[in-house]
Amino acid sequence: GDELLAKLARDATFFVRAHESNEMQPTLAISHAGVSVVMAQAQPRREKRWSEWASDKVLCLLDPLDGVYNYLAQQRCNLDDTWEGKIYRVLAGNPAKHDL
Repeated sequence: GDELLAKLARDATFFVRAHESNEMQPTLAISHAGVSVVMAQAQPRREKRWSEWASDKVLCLLDPLDGVYNYLAQQRCNLDDTWEGKIYRVLAGNPAKHDL
């Protein structure tokens, strides 16, 4: 029992490594007792994920008064400088700019 646990503890490793390509891609590798798992981030940039969500349009729908004001004043809905835009930028990265 104790020998097996000691062997498993010796064989277990945990490390994070990054492969160099065009961008740093963080990779998480976990190995324990002959079983290993390697995980990589599917989309390396938060900005790309944000742009796929078309989040600027979603923000305009969530706060229609600011959205209408920005559309009339700037001919586009851009809520980056509002508190909503700042919260979403922190959570999901830099928003993509979309014209309505």
